[in-house]
Amino acid sequence: VAEFEEAYFFPSDLTAFQQQFGLIKRNVSHIIGPNHPEEGYLAEASTDTQYASASAPALPLWVFSHEQFDLVEWAQTAMTQVDCCQGPRVHSISWGSPESEFDVGLMRRWNVEFLKLGLMGHSILVASGDHGEGNPGWVRCRPFQVQFPASSPFVTAVGGTVLSDSNSESAWQWSGGG
Repeated sequence: VAEFEEAYFFPSDLTAFQQQFGLIKRNVSHIIGPNHPEEGYLAEASTDTQYASASAPALPLWVFSHEQFDLVEWAQTAMTQVDCCQGPRVHSISWGSPESEFDVGLMRRWNVEFLKLGLMGHSILVASGDHGEGNPGWVRCRPFQVQFPASSPFVTAVGGTVLSDSNSESAWQWSGGG
């Protein structure tokens, strides 16, 4: 799980989540970088960690925490951990913003790092964004606002879904369609 910008998770929230849903109790096995749950932004980091623990209960759970949204630093840290410590080869990133907010050269640099990870056998799963393409078009059509890194050709973009009480699944209404 990749976390950025002083987003931290509460270990106690992870335990409560596992108990509430009858999951196997397991702790985060490796925290690379800071995790100060008494400060910072907690909601997304805790949710990411909880669902990663539920999605792959037999695998060690790693959290990579970086103070800045720097995907070069994150990717290089991930590569180093595999080389030295048998780190994870499946990664989750829920951070991102519209492509228009990033310098094209910086996105190219990040794509090089994603490509390197892919060539090393890593999979990178990235949230498609809280608002899909960012263009509700309620009044008039506007250009799409594609989210990066979800738009990178070297990652797998994943949209949100919601399970209802009737055991049906639908796209999360704020994701622009899932």
